Amino acid sequence: MATGTGKTFVAFQLTWKLFKSRWNLSRQPSRRLRILFLADRNILANQAYNAFSAFPEDALVLIDPAIIKKRDRVPKNGSVFFTIFPTFMAGQDADGNPTPNFGDYPPDFFDVIIIDECHRGGARDESSWRNTMAMQSC
Repeated sequence: MATGTGKTFVAFQLTWKLFKSRWNLSRQPSRRLRILFLADRNILANQAYNAFSAFPEDALVLIDPAIIKKRDRVPKNGSVFFTIFPTFMAGQDADGNPTPNFGDYPPDFFDVIIIDECHRGGARDESSWRNTMAMQSC
């Protein structure tokens, strides 16, 4: 969809319906839905986070590098997670070696991933996101 045509609104509506129906890939009614909203810029992630304000406060999680560093782990306690490509690509292991933060989530952690504006940072053949994802899937 083109800029200004309501991508965030559509994403909200889909997420809201899934959230209210208590749907998740595991089909376990007691497990909360987990959706990742992945954007290429902070302004888009923050805009989406604010647009989802109808959700309960404990359902929304902004994945922020400062919080990850402070808690020494990625947040996993929510239903709708918002972040940007660079945050997901950043991170270090215990020895200080670069390790992407998304690697701290199990492969089946998110039930749905919504990618906003992926053509900017992740779609290029030479992007580090693409290279890391290929390595993770091997």
